[in-house]
Parts: sequence; structure tokens; C-alpha cells
Amino acid sequence: MNINSNTANSANHPSSLVDGPSGLVSGGSGITEPFFSNYEEIARGSTHVLFRARRYGRWYVLKGIRDELRSNPLYDEWLYKEYSVGVSLDHPAIVRVESLEDDNVVGRCIVMEWVEGQTLDQWRQGKSAADVRAMFSQLLDAVDYLHHHGIYHHDIKPSNIIIAHDGRLKLIDFGLSDGPQYAAFKHSAGSDGFAAPEQKAGTTADHRADIYALGCILLSLFGRRYRHAARCAMREDPQKRPQSVAALRRLMHPRWWISLLVLLLLAAAVFPVLFPLPIVHSFVLPSGQTVYYRVLQHVPHRQVALVYAGTDDQEWPGDLEMLQGHLDIPPTIRHLGLDYDLVAIGEHSFHNQSFITGVTLPEGLLRIGDGAFAGCPAMKDTLVIPSSLRLIGDDAFTDCSGIPAVRWLADSCNVSNEAKQCFYRCLSLRKVVIGPGVSVAATRTFNNIRVLESVYFADGVVTIGRDAFAMDSSLSAVRWPSSLRVIEHAAFYECDLREIVLPDSLQVVGTYAFAYNNHVRRIALGPAVSFVGTYAFADCYELEEVTVQASLPPQVVVTSFDGMPDGVRLRVPKASVNAYRSDPVWNRFTIVGYPLVNGDE
Repeated sequence: MNINSNTANSANHPSSLVDGPSGLVSGGSGITEPFFSNYEEIARGSTHVLFRARRYGRWYVLKGIRDELRSNPLYDEWLYKEYSVGVSLDHPAIVRVESLEDDNVVGRCIVMEWVEGQTLDQWRQGKSAADVRAMFSQLLDAVDYLHHHGIYHHDIKPSNIIIAHDGRLKLIDFGLSDGPQYAAFKHSAGSDGFAAPEQKAGTTADHRADIYALGCILLSLFGRRYRHAARCAMREDPQKRPQSVAALRRLMHPRWWISLLVLLLLAAAVFPVLFPLPIVHSFVLPSGQTVYYRVLQHVPHRQVALVYAGTDDQEWPGDLEMLQGHLDIPPTIRHLGLDYDLVAIGEHSFHNQSFITGVTLPEGLLRIGDGAFAGCPAMKDTLVIPSSLRLIGDDAFTDCSGIPAVRWLADSCNVSNEAKQCFYRCLSLRKVVIGPGVSVAATRTFNNIRVLESVYFADGVVTIGRDAFAMDSSLSAVRWPSSLRVIEHAAFYECDLREIVLPDSLQVVGTYAFAYNNHVRRIALGPAVSFVGTYAFADCYELEEVTVQASLPPQVVVTSFDGMPDGVRLRVPKASVNAYRSDPVWNRFTIVGYPLVNGDE
């Protein structure tokens, strides 16, 4: 022990008190000498007294109760609690307790090892920050050991921390220590300046009171260096403090800056891979033209997109040649010695290229951007849309006035959110072929093509999307697929169909599906039809006859045939005539029955 103490008064005694015998009460393995000698009082507190004494050539510290308090059994119990705590501990940074003995000079006392050294405050003078950090780490090790063994010191302060001359730290004075296994002396007041708020309030404290004291010492030793960790440890609410010594260490030595540095280094390496820079590269097509592309991604798939090489103020830079002839676009492009999949043709990539006569789009192409080929009037070849296409942009082929036909192989292809038409003002486009392999004809894909005359659907098409051929005012011939089930909203709105004979598989006719087909004379619905939407056949002014093969009247609304002329004949199976006449909408027609087998009515 150190002879200096902030909580005890020094007492001067002759260098040798009368030697007195002592008897072993507990502990003390190997202690056989029956007495101590050379007693020297080193400190005196309000309840206890400390002596240094010699036995077997070694110095020990004897901690006993003041003379006037020895008759009080309460203090005996308090002394035994401190002994039972100390004797259970074995750590190089915690003072070693040897035994509990009855001594003629000191009375019942705890026998502890003597530590020659200085208190923490004395030792730290003139020491480097690194030395102080190393010593504080020893203190954290000692307190962590205590807490893992269910012991709370409850009086950690610089005067109870001794630094031996060999540099070892020793935590002393367990007079206020506690643990969940002890039933007595549960309310420790601590020491001013280091006691936690719950100790000052007289309530039961736990290991987090030690965390508070460590925060106080941390602040006094290092000031602003570990201010955040110290303030966290010194929070008034124990629940908001670090809940362990390990948590306090993490606050003292945050790894965020190392993580941030590693993250930045990784980002510097990975970012160009995951998010390639928008650098434009050139490439010569197999057909001989030079086009431009940029890398979309390197991993997990190598992908590139053809891009527009012009600038905002000049549609095509003067040092770039205008493209001529048929463009044969390959499915892959060689970049840095590796094959990259060509998955997109960007916005306006080839717009206003007046000398392009045609284009071969590769399988594997996923996207065609807005206006990608807009304004290419010399394109004369049939355009084939690959089956891989998933998105086509607004005005993708607008003003390609020479395209005579389109063969559409893309299944479930979508149009961009803002797209209104894809083939607007294609003044030579008279034929469209859908499929094979297509189950859903795309929404708004071929609408507003004024010269389109015929559409051929290969078998396999199940749905014709909304507005698919709306306002194609010259469309008069459609080959329907035998697999068709749904015609969506306005799919053939304002066309020029003269006869609409729908396949037997059809189930739903959407709203406005065939509205404003002013010249249609005959409509035939198959046996599977179950619903005819609002205004589905509205304003078909020349309509003369409707045939419905369904034995049960399909669901219709009053406006499904709005604007039809009077006297339109409705042909239904003979067995179902009464059912149709009982329907408030279908009975508007002149209903006649026909046999289900060949024969006259």
C-alpha cells in the first residue's frame, strides 16, 4: 500500500512498535509465523486504520477497525465483507488479500500485500500521453475482471490506484465494494467527484457506477482527447452509459475512421467497376459504320449501350461522318479485350441520320430509348424487333417514313412511361406482324399510324394491350390469333375495320376496344366471351348484325353498343333466345336464334 491517502490522516509512530502475536482467522495459506513486528501506522480513516507490519522478512498492510468501533459487530461484518471480496480475486492489477486475522495491536484485520509506489495523480506528473493511456488500459483490465466476477468496486478514484515502482498498476481499497451475491451494505456513497448519481441518491448501484467513475478519471487524465467516451460514461441515467468496460473501450478507440478509410479505398476501386464513368468509346460495326457506345456495367454482367455522339448545340459533330447504308448491329462489342453484351440503344442515338437505309437489331437487346431512330426517312427495309426487347421509348421510330412493315417478336415489351407513340408518321408502314412467341401485344406500340392497313397476329397471342392500334384510321384487316382471350382498353379505337369476327377463345372485350369503327357492319363474338366493356363498340354507325355464340348472355352495360343504329340484328343460339331477350341491354337488339349445327334458322 501507499503511505499517502486522500481519505485518511497520517500518523507518526516509532519505527518499531512492540511486537505482538497474531492468530489466523481465515485464508493465509503458508503463513506460519505467529506474529507481526515493526508496526507502523500509515493511514487512519473515519472507520478504519492501516498499519504496515513485517512478517517473515516481508512487508504487509493490515487493515483494521478503529479502537472505539471494535465493539460494534456491524463493523466486524463490514470488514469480513471486504475480506471475502478481496480474497476471491486474483489479478495482477488488483491488490492481493492474504488472510483475515486477529492481531493484538490492530485487532481483527485484513492482511494484504504491501505495494511500494505512488497514487495515479502523483505518478502521472511528467508522463507522456502514451504512458498514461497504457496505465489506464491496465485499470480497465482490472475493472473488467471485477465485473466479470460479479464484483463492483464503487470507490474507484486516483487515490485508490497505486502505480508500483516497476510500472504495475494496483487497484486497492475494496471497503465499499459490492456484488449481487452480498446482502448487506448495499448502499455505497462513493467519493466526491467520482461517485455516480445513484450512489449520491442513496439507491442501490451496480457495475455501471464503476463505469461512471472511470469516465471521471478518463476526463481528468485526457481532457478533450476522449471527451465523447467520458461524457457517455458520465451520463446521469445508468441505462444510457456504456454497459460494460468493453463498450467504454470501443468509445475510446472508435474504429469508424478506419472503416471509413477502408470504405473509401474500396469505393475508389469498386466504384468505376459498379458505376462506370460516362466515357464514350467508338466501335466499327460489321457493316462498316463507326458508332459510339459507353459501358453500363462491368459486373455482374458486362453490358454496353449505343449512345448519341452529338452535343446539345450540334446534332451531329462536324468531325463525325453521317452514317450510311444498312446498320448491322452485333449482339456483343469487344471492349478492353472482353466481350460486352449490347443491351441498349440510348436516346436519340441515331436520330436524324438521313442516309441509314435499314437496321438489324440483335437478339439480347433489352431497351430502345426515346427517339433512338427518329428522323431516319431512308430506312426501306422491314424492321424486325427482337424477342429480347423489354422497353421501347417514345418516338423510337417516329418519322421513319420509309419503313414498309414491322415484324414484332418481343413478348411482354413495355413502352416508357411518357411514351405516346413509337411509330408516329411512319408514312409507308402498312403491315405489322405480331409473333410468333408473343403472348402480350405491347401497349401503345402501333397507335396513331394513319397508313397502317393490316395486322397479322400469330397464334399464341393471349392479350392485346391498351391503345395498341388506336387511331390507326386505315386499319381494315386483322388476322386474329386462335389463342386470344383479352382485348384491352381502346386497343382498336377509331380504326377502319369493316368486319370484326373474333376468335372462339376470346373472353373479355375491354372498354372502348372497337369504339368509332364507323364502317363496321358485322361483329361476331365466340362462345367463351363473358364481358363486353363500356363503349366497347360505341358509335359503330353502320353496324347491321352482331353474332354471339355464348349460351349465357355476356355481361354488358347500356353503353357497350352506344350509338348503334336501330334494328341491329342479334344472332344467338336458339336455346338462349329467351335469356337474351330477358337481358335489359341485349333486348335492345332484334334477337333471332340460329342452330348450333349447320342449317337454316
